[in-house]
Amino acid sequence: MTPPLTANNPSPMQQNPMMPGMPSNPGDPAIKAPEVNPFEKAKVLDGILKKTGRLPTHPLLSNPNDKDEKPEEIKVTPAQAQKAESFRLRGQTLFKQENFEKALEFYQKAYEANPTDPNIVLGFALSAHATGDALKAHELYNEFLETNPEESDVRNLRMQLNAGILEKFKEMAPQIPEDKREGFSEVYQMVSAELTVDQALGFAQGADKTIENFREVEKTLEGMHDKTFEEKAQALQSLFGDAVMILGLTQAPIQDPEKREEVTKELDRIGKEVLGGLVKFVDADSEPRLKELKPLLEGYAAAADGRQDDALKSFLAVRDAGFKSLGGGDAVKGEKIFRKKIYQAKKFLAENKPEEVEKLGLNDLPVGLMSACDFLKPYDDEKSRKVSMAILDAWEENLNTQNSDVSLSSGDFSKKFQMELAAGKDIPSAVADILKNIPGELALIEVIRKRLTDGKAGSIKEALQDIIVNESGDLKDQAMAVQKRDVDTEDSSLLGVLIRGSDRVDAIHSSVASGILAQATQANIVTGCPKMAKVFYTIVSLRSEDQAQRDQAEAALK
Repeated sequence: MTPPLTANNPSPMQQNPMMPGMPSNPGDPAIKAPEVNPFEKAKVLDGILKKTGRLPTHPLLSNPNDKDEKPEEIKVTPAQAQKAESFRLRGQTLFKQENFEKALEFYQKAYEANPTDPNIVLGFALSAHATGDALKAHELYNEFLETNPEESDVRNLRMQLNAGILEKFKEMAPQIPEDKREGFSEVYQMVSAELTVDQALGFAQGADKTIENFREVEKTLEGMHDKTFEEKAQALQSLFGDAVMILGLTQAPIQDPEKREEVTKELDRIGKEVLGGLVKFVDADSEPRLKELKPLLEGYAAAADGRQDDALKSFLAVRDAGFKSLGGGDAVKGEKIFRKKIYQAKKFLAENKPEEVEKLGLNDLPVGLMSACDFLKPYDDEKSRKVSMAILDAWEENLNTQNSDVSLSSGDFSKKFQMELAAGKDIPSAVADILKNIPGELALIEVIRKRLTDGKAGSIKEALQDIIVNESGDLKDQAMAVQKRDVDTEDSSLLGVLIRGSDRVDAIHSSVASGILAQATQANIVTGCPKMAKVFYTIVSLRSEDQAQRDQAEAALK
């Protein structure tokens, strides 16, 4: 997500003010990019879904080590080449006259005679694009870029096409029949990935020019210190949004390790330059409200420079300030409000209720809070995952105590569950086959544990919600029962409290940590529940603000 400085809604870059414009003469100087609606005449839905799984994708989306052998070379005779060139010239003339349908016919003939000529492939692609055949244009752009990967102008054309396809997909999504949704989703994700890769490559290749353009923009910024706050904030918002978007492209799914490293390096270089310049601007400005943005800018600048510890420190400061602001000075209250809003938003989105999400007022959250939480999520997930795994063990221990007569132990169930999955069964079927032998909650625990282990969820709460949305039958019913009992109704039992707090990662005061350590001792010695004691020690080791307490908890865990 690209966070503006005045709100938390995404601000994707349509035309980067730091980037040079796309030339209108890609490849063949006589051919210009078509200015038409690529869906005006196309039956996009039927065309794309018919070819689900066979839609060509960017070569960098696949691992170079996994590529099949190159196809046999196509041989073109001089007579075929001459015939193809004649058709190409005719198609080119018709295209310039904007007679796209006829141009497409001649480029088709030229391609059939000589599919190895890149000018023919490109002209054919542009004609297909102009006549609204999005699928054909997509295939041909890919074919051209397979042999001409450095042609950034053509990549820009494909980016335009893919962006249009994705917009159309969003429009069509509510009307997709149930039996076609899986294929529809597959193609959507494939095109999204390809678009992201193209954007990343485009910015990486133009890094020097982008930085040069920003330095010119920076000169303009230097003369804005006497402008109003709104004017300065607007300028910063645009540049900051673009910089963060570019940094986000470092996550593009480029499978070639060498290319991924090369692209990431260039994107980080752009981000570092732009964000460093914005930090200097804020430092030099007298406006207090702009100075409040410095930790956020410094956090992103540190991340772009590879200084993860500094970035972590900055984003923690931004998040803490945001929680305090949201809670009226009480960070704990603010975090509770924030997490409740996010939980509700996810729930409403899963229920396809965007109007309810709008009512939550996410755009009015403190500046930078959503961005900081997004950045810190991997770190938070690791903490909450460790706590959640400990809670699952304690939950399991509690169930086994209550159900000592169960014929199939938790350890046996785990083995059986893995065997069922290895045999090719999906999770609901695997659970259904053995559910009759064990308590339903014990089965649910194992499924939650697998989601945490696989990285599909960062906490028990998140795993429960995922199961409710994506599973069915007894497993879903069990998850809903637990959520209702331990999450939604705020059950006062110890297990309910722990499950609700499984995603909490904020620092806890030493006095609170002392109480938790006392509970750990009681659980371990008095009540004989070592796994519950492990939960308490894990919480203190990860969240206490006191290093001595963290060390004490770590020693107990060993």
